[in-house]
Amino acid sequence: MRSKKIHLMGESYAGIFLPYIAEEIQAQKSTLKAYLSSLSLGDALWGNWAAMNNVAAFAYIDAHRSNFGTNIASNMYDVLKQGDKDCGFPAVRAQIKYPPSGPIRIPGNPSGGNFKRDFPVPPGYIPDNCDFGGGGTDTPERLAYIMDHTGNDCYGVCDPSDAAYNYYSSPTLNRDFLAYNINEHGYAGLYCDGSYIAYLNRADVQAAIHAPRIDFSACNGVLSRTLTTNDRKYHPQPAAYTIVPNLISQGVKVHIFNGVLDYVIPHIGQELVLQNTTWAGSQGFSRPPTSDVLRNSKGQQVSQGREERGLSYYTFHNAGHRVAQDEPEGALQWLMKVVVKGSNVGLIVGIGGVYGGEGW
Repeated sequence: MRSKKIHLMGESYAGIFLPYIAEEIQAQKSTLKAYLSSLSLGDALWGNWAAMNNVAAFAYIDAHRSNFGTNIASNMYDVLKQGDKDCGFPAVRAQIKYPPSGPIRIPGNPSGGNFKRDFPVPPGYIPDNCDFGGGGTDTPERLAYIMDHTGNDCYGVCDPSDAAYNYYSSPTLNRDFLAYNINEHGYAGLYCDGSYIAYLNRADVQAAIHAPRIDFSACNGVLSRTLTTNDRKYHPQPAAYTIVPNLISQGVKVHIFNGVLDYVIPHIGQELVLQNTTWAGSQGFSRPPTSDVLRNSKGQQVSQGREERGLSYYTFHNAGHRVAQDEPEGALQWLMKVVVKGSNVGLIVGIGGVYGGEGW
C-alpha cells in the first residue's frame, strides 16, 4: 500500500466513521508512510443531521411528488407543508445560494438517523396515535398530532422526515415504500439482493481485499442504532465541521456524491451541508454544482457536478442510495474522471482502496 495512492470510499453510515479513519491515517502519516489521495462519500451522513434530513424532507417530497415512492395525499402534503413552515425550514433552504451569504443556522431537533421505527422509540410513543397503519383516519387533527403540535409524543419538534417516512411505510398505503430509491417497488429488487453478502463472504474475495475471515452482514442494525440513535453525548461530531476541511488543507481530495432518488439522504440536504461548510478559506461553492457533466456511452447525461478548492460534489439523476448499483456506467465515469483522473484511469492501475457502508 505504501507504493500506491490510497482512495477511501464509502456510502451511507460510512459518512460517520470513514472521515475519522482518514483523519487517523493523516495523523499517523510518518509511521504508516501511506499516501492518502482522496476520500469519497456517497449518499453519506457526514453533516448536521437536522440539515440532512429534517430541513430537507418537505422540499424533497415537493420536488418528487410524481415519483412512485413519494407520491402523497393532499391532506398529508398540506400538514407537512404547514409543519415545514412552522419550523422555519423554507427560510433555511432559501440560504442555499452560490456563493452563500454567510453561516446558516440549522434549527430543528434531529432524531439521529431520523427513522423512529428503529428502536428505541420516543418516550410516550403510542402506535395507535403515531402510526398510519394502526387504525384511525387521516384527519387533519390526527395529522397535526403526528407532526407534534400537541407535545413530544410522536416524532419530536420539527421532524417532517419521520412523519413522512412513517406515512409512506404504513401497511394501509400498500406501497412497499423503499426509502433508498423512491422509484423502487418493495424489497424484491437489487436493494435487497443477498448476492452482495454472499460475494463478500467468499474466501477468495476476503483474501483479495485482506479482510478477516468472518461472515459479513448487511445493514447492521446494532451498528446503525449505536451511531445514530443512542445518547447524543456519545454521537461523533459530523465530519463536515472540522475533519473534512482539515483533510482538504492537508492535500486530500474530498468527493461528495448523491443519488437524486434517495429519500434517506436527500440531495437537498447534501447541498445545504455543503453550502454551510467552510474549506480552503471560503464557505461553500461559488457557483452551482452543475457545470461539469458526465455522459454514458450513448451520450446521455448521467451526472452533473463541480469541483472547487479540493472538494467535488456530483449528483446522479437516475440513482438512489446506491449510486454504483443504480447507475453503474455513470458511477464508473465519475470514478475515472473525477476521483482517479489521468491517462491510465481505465486500467485503475497502482491504486489501493478501502471501502465501507451498510453492507461492509
